Amino acid sequence: LGEWPFADLAAGLGGVGHRVWTRRELAQALRAAVAERGRFQLIEAMIPPGSISPTLQRFVDGVKRLRPKSN
Repeated sequence: LGEWPFADLAAGLGGVGHRVWTRRELAQALRAAVAERGRFQLIEAMIPPGSISPTLQRFVDGVKRLRPKSN
């Protein structure tokens, strides 16, 4: 899906974005999100290339099929 700063987009929508790389950071982001209920929260979980679940792979493949073919 490329390098998009998804967490940064949250501010433009009036929310808070969190980018996490570890389980510890995920836990911290979840705690922060729960502490600020009522405000849009986006948690962007960064996963290493190649560490993709079968479900996520099907999603990515589906998105790729929807993209217009370039000539």
